[in-house]
Amino acid sequence: MSYQLSAYQLINYGVIYSKAVNFFMEKILPWFFLKSVPGIGNHTFKRLFDHFSSPDLVLQSTYNELLHVEGMTRRLASAIKNHKLPDQVRKELDNTIQRGYRII
Repeated sequence: MSYQLSAYQLINYGVIYSKAVNFFMEKILPWFFLKSVPGIGNHTFKRLFDHFSSPDLVLQSTYNELLHVEGMTRRLASAIKNHKLPDQVRKELDNTIQRGYRII
């Protein structure tokens, strides 16, 4: 059995797919952003997560709020606040989405 989509269905699917991709990127990027900060290993990442409960909240926090996390140094707090997501991370995530892979 062959199933063809109308132009409207294809456009609608494209909009839904685009929204799903945007939602995915919105939710996953903060995790990758934090892990790409030099000096943040698994232990520090867990402390940040335990303190703020989400990577989004870590990124929204102030420099002084970061300093309240156990083991946080001024240097690392500055690194978090001044960090830019490497282009390679975004490219890898885009590639992952285009290939239909899922991150669990």
